[in-house]
Amino acid sequence: MPKFRKKPLIVEAVQFIFEPERCKELADFLPDGIAPHAIDHGNEYVLDIPTKEGTMRAYEGDWIVRGAAGELYPVKEDIFPLTFELYQESPGYKGKIVNGYDDKGGLWFSKETNSEQELHAALREARETPEVTVIEIRE
Repeated sequence: MPKFRKKPLIVEAVQFIFEPERCKELADFLPDGIAPHAIDHGNEYVLDIPTKEGTMRAYEGDWIVRGAAGELYPVKEDIFPLTFELYQESPGYKGKIVNGYDDKGGLWFSKETNSEQELHAALREARETPEVTVIEIRE
């Protein structure tokens, strides 16, 4: 049976901890309309996150991840460190330009990046542009 490795991807995530000092970070991360609410007669707080697959419930301690397409999904606290590690940009990143061309050399995509995270996002966007067949990275 063939084996596969997950492509490296930089995502944003915040841990769902229902404490006053952490609520602002959570509120800034979540879109309007998604907020913790109490269950079990107020003894436990949860987040109900709408996804393409239906509503997913996050419990306190779970991580909320924003994926490559902006989608949100919960990851259990014990699974998160097995799947994700803290990303730190390399010091001294020099800006790069990502260009995408069609098979006739026409420019369909161009984006200047100022960080490694922006570079990864621009490469992903260029790959998703149907007309682009060649991608170039320039200093």
